[in-house]
Amino acid sequence: MDIRGDTGHEPGPAVSLVIVSHQTRDLLRACLRSIYEHPPSGAFEVCVLDNASTDGSGEMVRSEFPEVQLIENKDNVGYSRAVNLGARRTSAPYVLVINPDILVTEGSVEALVRFMDARPRVGVAGGKLLNPDGTLQYSARTFYTPRILLLRRTFLGRLFPNSRAIREHLMLDWDHGEACEVDWLIGACLMIRRAAAEDVGLMDERFFLYFEDVDLCYRMKQRGWGVVYVPEAVMVHHHRRQSARRVINRPLLWHLNSVFRFYEKWGGVSQAIKRHRRLVRMIAFLLSDIVSVNLAFFVAYLARFLLRPILVKPLFGVGLYLDLILFVNVTTLLAFATFGLYRSRAHSWVEESLAVTKAASVSFLILMAGTFLSQTQFYSRSLVAFFWPSVVVLASLGRVLLMRLHVELRGFQFDLRRVLVVGSGPRAEEIQRRVLEDPRLGCELVGVLADEKTAGLGVPVLGRPGDLPELVGRMNIHEVIFADPGVSCEDVGEFLLKSGTYGVDVRVMTGLTEVLTRTGRVEEFLGVPVAVFEKRPLFGVNAAVKRGLDVLGAVLGLGMLGLAAGPVGLARLVMGTGSAAGRCDGRVRKALSDLSHVLVGRTSFVGPRATSGAVLGREGQNGARPGLTGLWAGTGLTLLEEEKDLLDFFYLQNWSLGLDLRILLESLSRPRGRSRRAAGDGIRKGGD
Repeated sequence: MDIRGDTGHEPGPAVSLVIVSHQTRDLLRACLRSIYEHPPSGAFEVCVLDNASTDGSGEMVRSEFPEVQLIENKDNVGYSRAVNLGARRTSAPYVLVINPDILVTEGSVEALVRFMDARPRVGVAGGKLLNPDGTLQYSARTFYTPRILLLRRTFLGRLFPNSRAIREHLMLDWDHGEACEVDWLIGACLMIRRAAAEDVGLMDERFFLYFEDVDLCYRMKQRGWGVVYVPEAVMVHHHRRQSARRVINRPLLWHLNSVFRFYEKWGGVSQAIKRHRRLVRMIAFLLSDIVSVNLAFFVAYLARFLLRPILVKPLFGVGLYLDLILFVNVTTLLAFATFGLYRSRAHSWVEESLAVTKAASVSFLILMAGTFLSQTQFYSRSLVAFFWPSVVVLASLGRVLLMRLHVELRGFQFDLRRVLVVGSGPRAEEIQRRVLEDPRLGCELVGVLADEKTAGLGVPVLGRPGDLPELVGRMNIHEVIFADPGVSCEDVGEFLLKSGTYGVDVRVMTGLTEVLTRTGRVEEFLGVPVAVFEKRPLFGVNAAVKRGLDVLGAVLGLGMLGLAAGPVGLARLVMGTGSAAGRCDGRVRKALSDLSHVLVGRTSFVGPRATSGAVLGREGQNGARPGLTGLWAGTGLTLLEEEKDLLDFFYLQNWSLGLDLRILLESLSRPRGRSRRAAGDGIRKGGD
């Protein structure tokens, strides 16, 4: 990550001191005084980031320490984000992050600088911290384990105060008078080599407070940078440890949240779940469907019970329908599986609801046939009839709720896929930008593999494309994106062959994208495997069916709009004349214009863009009319023209009535906005 600010004049400061403050005016004043009373011998700079304090911290810094660079955040953005902002606003090769409750002693900062200068592979160094009474604080630690967390964060720690696990974690039996490489150092005093931060990234801003130091040191060690305790750098730390209070308090909640985030990011169980997310998704949807199917049956039973006065056949007790319930479960779940409802795929609530409806309809037909074929009187056709709408609604609702829950988790930045981009150039940078800016993707961009030294956009360059196999396992990568069409085909092919072993998903940006959008399969041909692509253009019967549905839809739409005006008024509205047309608002006029264009064949309800000249030029003779909406209208992203062309081409190669229905429902569910109106205007202009 490029965290260098404007470096200004050479040689510049040797160290940048970054302090994050929130409601700590008096401690901050004492900290700044100690820095200027015991300054490092060389040039240095101090940056204070105040997180929306209301105790006058900002005014104090401006009046008493005008030489300090002060950044006042309007909101409390959290510790990690503030540290990163300070690091980017400074320029020295070393960034010393200290808490405002630290007192710098004579020579302490210089000791850290000298140590780092002499050891270029040390990424993070921390000094010896003393309590105000001069006793030692144990600031060097081993990484947490579940056992350590239980002992440190529950009553068990008070029951076993001399536990061996605690002693090893706090390194109580180690001589703190000697420099030593450790797992991690508490963030009250951390000197970070800027070059190391550019390699591994700064603090993870998902950690609002706590565990950002553990995560940073963990990533440093992953990349081969040392994390070292330096006893010659002595500082005094007024350590309050608010999160360890026995009552529930906000710092404790922040700490617990950070613990969960850390293990969700790095824990073995979490990584196993993420690597097998398809299986987890299948199990979650299967359990949801089992609940929905059985609940739907009892809803159907209740409906049948309430209609006893109308339906003449008897209704038996639930216990007598156990065989039917089992038959319903097996048939419905098999139908769901047949329609791919347990396969991993990109899906929306519209797609899920349509797939559930189709699968439930097939299940309904089988169940209804079973009631005729069965010799037992307990196989009730009325129950099956009531079951069909119930299962459609409940199964769709259950799946939508699961999908919504997952979206909410990702909104809180949980369950993110760790993504590695391979390649450089404009295309690779565009992919990086989209991953960074769109949280809906649920991706954490770990870094880039490129031949160039820098990749732009502040993303760490972790190595060259040839380093990919080694990094995938060590960095817990879940998905690899080959984002440069110039990447060697041999490298891509070799990695694809081994991707199953690595346990990662692979996406390839290639010049063959247009070809690969066609429906394809692998077959044996003359003793060798070959890829077969079958083109399915929109022509013949398909084109006639699509055109017929367009006409039917346009007629129905015009009829509904003209009901109030009558036949004569409808004709005037369609022609755009008469007083009836003058009374229509803009939305009705637009609807009439759209429907009339569909009716006369200039446009279709769903189709490619009118401006997609390359696509229409290639497919225009196959029934492809410009659409009022299409795949190009539903991404929510700013797309390049060539990407819109590919979406249009994909639509033409994969057309189906179900795809048209899905696109229409998604378009109707989106708020009407400027982009949608502009798209419709462009289609009409192109159609004319």
